[in-house]
Amino acid sequence: MPIVKLTSEMIMQKTFLEQFRSPVSLAALTLAFGWLSSAALAADNNAVGTWKASFTTPDGQTIESTLKIKQDGDKLSGMVVGRNGNEYPMDEVKLTGDQFSLKLTRERNGEKVTTKVAAKLAGDILKGKLESNYGGENRTADWEAKRVTETATATASSASADATGAWKYAITLEGGNVLDLVLNLKQEGEKVTGKVRVGDFEAPITEGKVAGDAISFQIPVDRDGNKFTSKYSGTLAGDKIKGKISSDFGGEDHNYDWNASREKAVVSSTASSSANAAGTWKWVLVTPDGDSIDLSLKLKQEGDKLTGVVIMGDNEKEISEGLIKDNEVTLKVTREQDGKTQVSNFKGKLEGETIKGKIDSDWSGEQRTYAWNASREKAAACAAGSWKWVLVTPDGDSIDLSLKFKQEGDKLSGVVIMGDNETPILDGLIKDNEVTLKVTREQDGKTQVSKFKGILEGDSIKGKIDSDWSGEQRTYDWNAKRSS
Repeated sequence: MPIVKLTSEMIMQKTFLEQFRSPVSLAALTLAFGWLSSAALAADNNAVGTWKASFTTPDGQTIESTLKIKQDGDKLSGMVVGRNGNEYPMDEVKLTGDQFSLKLTRERNGEKVTTKVAAKLAGDILKGKLESNYGGENRTADWEAKRVTETATATASSASADATGAWKYAITLEGGNVLDLVLNLKQEGEKVTGKVRVGDFEAPITEGKVAGDAISFQIPVDRDGNKFTSKYSGTLAGDKIKGKISSDFGGEDHNYDWNASREKAVVSSTASSSANAAGTWKWVLVTPDGDSIDLSLKLKQEGDKLTGVVIMGDNEKEISEGLIKDNEVTLKVTREQDGKTQVSNFKGKLEGETIKGKIDSDWSGEQRTYAWNASREKAAACAAGSWKWVLVTPDGDSIDLSLKFKQEGDKLSGVVIMGDNETPILDGLIKDNEVTLKVTREQDGKTQVSKFKGILEGDSIKGKIDSDWSGEQRTYDWNAKRSS
């Protein structure tokens, strides 16, 4: 019998082939490959890690958060980190195949708010929908999250804070006047762009940047012969900014505190956000008898909630159940008159500067319906500040005068200053950029009543002053410039 020499390769081949010829070995091999396949699939659909999530509200504001997901056995758990740094534990988090879902419940303004996310996992990206029941209504938005790499996670602590949004703040000037401003910011990386608005005046920011929690930018202004730059620097913490503003207005250094608050964003359940209904609305109500009644409505808006008053003559009545949804305005007014209770339900469509609809009124069981065609009054320009001008008398003398205004809505208050004398103004009003006021003073046994009327354009007022010196009429030019 010939001797066959077995090589080591032949021995290995024979050993392994014989092991897998038996049914038991084949079954084990099948199970092994099945386990490997499922393990590979699970690895592809792994949700563990840190995710940067975001959704965009209909008004264009991007809301960002961080998801931290971990796995214990076959169970997932995690935390949601808001932009204010607060952590909220997830109630549920699941991954079935490539279908991801989570549920989060938290308290907000004394109300339990439940947020649900359903998304599809594809590698390091989750895409789907966010649903929230804030305010008792279901609201949805497109939602996306990207997994953060280890390198990015390691540097996340040094990442810039989020400055995107609308910020409100007030500046108290040296003379005590207060300016209310709104700053709209958009952040991309460390770069910040946007505009600041005061009254009907807007100016873009420049050199905006965010580094960590530090924010800075400048606002150069060149208007009506005045050139100056305001420099902002502050610290961003959640929805608050605290810092300083320095300005070289008039060639002098001015410094102000800067305390800004970010307006809350509202997620709408529709593709478009609620329209802006804030402001003063006026209309004429015609009764069944043909009488005409002038009415006005002052509305404030927070998200889709409306508050305010209906005004008829000197009477004001608070509204209730005010709401705007899909541009539809609804509210209710209840009042008592002549022993009867009147409940009026308003419903109308807001389109730009008009509301058109119906008012259904119940007078203790007697039903009446009126047309509701309201127009919004234009917002008053900002007249707050100090104004200076030179008054030239009929004799050719020049008198330096100044005026300090405070403004609340369309109402103006303040004083006219001549030398060391200050005289309070009366009936101060600004409407459609027209400034009117009255000043009364006694001098040399005579009473002087001066009525001011002028047009406000930026930082100048041009008009006339009609003065009555105990029956003697005089008219002067009024060309004032804002000095602060």
